[in-house]
Amino acid sequence: KGLGFRAGPPGRRPSGLEAATRKLRDVAASAVVALPLLVGPFSAPVLAAPGLEEQLVKNRDTLEELSTIVDKFFLFRPKVKAFDDAKEATKSQLTGDVSVDYARINVLLRKLGDGYTRLVNKEEFMRLIRFDALGVGLLLGPDEVSKEFTVMGPPVPGSSAAQAGIHDGDLILSVDGLRLKGKTPFDLIELVSSNDAPELKVDVQRGDDRFSAVLARKFETIKNPLETAVDRDRRIGYLRLKEFNALARPKLKEALLDFHKQGVEHLVLDLRGNGGGAFQEAVGIAELLLEPGRSVVTVVDGEGHAANFRTAEDANSGAVVKATKGMDLVLWTNSRTASASEVLVGALRDNCRGAVQGTKSFGKGIIQGVYGLKDGGALVLTIARYQTPSGVSIQGRGIEPDLKTPIPRRPVPFAPVPLGKVDFS
Repeated sequence: KGLGFRAGPPGRRPSGLEAATRKLRDVAASAVVALPLLVGPFSAPVLAAPGLEEQLVKNRDTLEELSTIVDKFFLFRPKVKAFDDAKEATKSQLTGDVSVDYARINVLLRKLGDGYTRLVNKEEFMRLIRFDALGVGLLLGPDEVSKEFTVMGPPVPGSSAAQAGIHDGDLILSVDGLRLKGKTPFDLIELVSSNDAPELKVDVQRGDDRFSAVLARKFETIKNPLETAVDRDRRIGYLRLKEFNALARPKLKEALLDFHKQGVEHLVLDLRGNGGGAFQEAVGIAELLLEPGRSVVTVVDGEGHAANFRTAEDANSGAVVKATKGMDLVLWTNSRTASASEVLVGALRDNCRGAVQGTKSFGKGIIQGVYGLKDGGALVLTIARYQTPSGVSIQGRGIEPDLKTPIPRRPVPFAPVPLGKVDFS
């Protein structure tokens, strides 16, 4: 993500983290590239109606498939036993009715004690890919056996991938010349997010046939998450970021360069009410405001393996860093500033790039992976937690502002901020 997903300083990794980094990337290796119930016990055995027997087999396979993912990747390891102990009872209660069985499987998933983990149907899965980093309408994930990237579902209708005739189940061998076999979704996201080109070339395999396609990158279905304003008299540039979607980084980059041309000297980044979004976008935006080699966030999996993501040298982001280097930065937060927003706030404050003003943030310091399932649904699973560059976990705690002052909603107050009162120690 520009994102520069790297573990350790650019060019090398501390030896103690090398194996850990590979392990952590494995956590994401089967998650799709797109990336927070029910109640009541069920007791009596259920027999499937004749027309539902085939679907019952599929639903049981779905349970086994997601169970394997939970056992391998769920963050809170001690909770997995309760899930495993109840799995067979749930399996015996499945009926072959997809909606009923999904509900019962979600009841089982509640044994994990995690409010973010859930099984979603095909329709909700398609909504999740509004964070499509490729921008071509494809949902990709690596096959566990072949390690090749596979199209995990039908391309988005009307997308360039759909128009090119790419099908569910096709193998995507390479993107812009990068061979994908053995790569993780992080590797692919890093490639496409640092590439501002309007098109991507993909090499596709379907059975014994191979072909190439040039796909236009389009994000029309994604809303612009950024609002901007400039106070020319005070030379203040205001940025309100509403969510971290695939347009967040390019729109923010565009606005920052425009502010530079207008002579802006002070920045306000308003993250109030921003509940997060795509983790990689938060890392990518941090890269627009921090020098290369700076720590952005440390991600820790359920076995304690950690990977530190640092900003990478990149020509596209480097121009923005240079343009904004002399600009003061204030980050506005409130109780609904969460998740990816907190990743960005933690990165910028811990690197002394900006001060935080407002009220304490929400405190969501865990990360979900989205795993495409064979039946077209998906498992949203909590797979890791993150720490700010200073080593602080904000899960359940939030980030306290440097300046605890209420901020009016409207109009945008362009009042001077007393940065001299901020404690950066």
